[in-house]
Amino acid sequence: MSRIGLPSRVSSALRYIWAVPATIVGAVFALLAFACGARARVRDGVIEVGGGLLASFLSALPSPMRLLAITFGHIVLGVSYVVLEAERGHEHAHVRQYEKWGLLFFPLYLGSSFIQLARGRHPYLDNAFEKQAVRVAATGRLNGTTGKQTRLETVVSRREAS
Repeated sequence: MSRIGLPSRVSSALRYIWAVPATIVGAVFALLAFACGARARVRDGVIEVGGGLLASFLSALPSPMRLLAITFGHIVLGVSYVVLEAERGHEHAHVRQYEKWGLLFFPLYLGSSFIQLARGRHPYLDNAFEKQAVRVAATGRLNGTTGKQTRLETVVSRREAS
């Protein structure tokens, strides 16, 4: 192994380790999803779990709680592989946020939502972490993504423009 690759491998390992507590939370949800017929695959070092009864379960949630995909550390849960592919840039941006903030991501994300709510803004669309994920996904700089906007990113872009 060359000396050049060692620092990046150590850095990568440390990012994975720092995000492990959140990944464990994702693993619990993934196990539940597997019990309902979901399957997993790995993309760019991230475990993506989709299919099965996830779509049925999530569509039964109250409207404000419905989602297409959610990230916990290095695990992304999505209603289908079509959604996971479409939202990959956005969700993988959240993976990078977990790598930066580790377990602190949970309270920081919630705090950003509460601040937006207190300001009369949308707790999801105006959340600082969501806006950053939208920007990262739109630039196409995350693991060779195309930069094509997803449905969510289009909604956020239109909202920011108005």
